[in-house]
Amino acid sequence: MKPAFDFAVAPLRSSDDSISLIHQLKLLKHPELGADLAGIVANFFHEERRLRELKEPLLIPVPLSGKRLRERQFNQAEVIARPLGTALDFPVLQALKRVKDTQRQATLSRKERLKNLRKSFALRVRPEVLAGQNLILIDDVFTTGSTAQECSKVLRAARPASITVLTVVRA
Repeated sequence: MKPAFDFAVAPLRSSDDSISLIHQLKLLKHPELGADLAGIVANFFHEERRLRELKEPLLIPVPLSGKRLRERQFNQAEVIARPLGTALDFPVLQALKRVKDTQRQATLSRKERLKNLRKSFALRVRPEVLAGQNLILIDDVFTTGSTAQECSKVLRAARPASITVLTVVRA
């Protein structure tokens, strides 16, 4: 299956240290780590040629379901995207919404992840807002790409110029 996004990058590879940072952020509920992670991503942004070449991109955090947001009390993608947007002077737009509560991805196989997320996202903005824009989808971890794929399929329907996936960690 061809990805619906143009490319995906992350400054960190999966390691005990990087996974520990993500667990502290999400599972131990330390949203203040979002700014530190955004700093790592911002530094990487300046080093990565393909990112630097994107003209006036919009940062789009991957949304959480209402249930997961109530449990965690914050969206990890958003607490990374907001300080990243400030650091890079790019707007952050909540262009997507979660329309289906899904099982946690961490314990699922690639095939199960794809099935689990199918039709879980929808546009939260009019398609014209995204048409012709360079979009950067922000999330914490890229494992199989299933979340990125499902979000990008929805975004692609709005006919953006490009869709890039930028995460903190690539598993």
